[in-house]
Amino acid sequence: MEKYVETDVCEERKKWVNKRLDNHEERLETLEKTYQTLNKMNYQIEQIDKNVSFLNKQIREEQLKPNKRYDAIVMQIISFVIEAILVIVAVRIGLK
Repeated sequence: MEKYVETDVCEERKKWVNKRLDNHEERLETLEKTYQTLNKMNYQIEQIDKNVSFLNKQIREEQLKPNKRYDAIVMQIISFVIEAILVIVAVRIGLK
């Protein structure tokens, strides 16, 4: 009878240990999947960071360039002023 009790206890412990092992294996698999996902996300974040840096660089370069429309307006005003001066000079000289 005593051997039977010992084997029952051993069987119960064995079941308990196996159950815990199974649980740990499941948790380990979950952790491995999580680790893989985090690695992928890390790679994607690095790529996004590179793209944002590139776009920031392009924006800074564009901001340093003079505004082309503004330059065109200024050139038209300067041309108008020069033409007005030439017309005034021509009228004073007597050219019509």
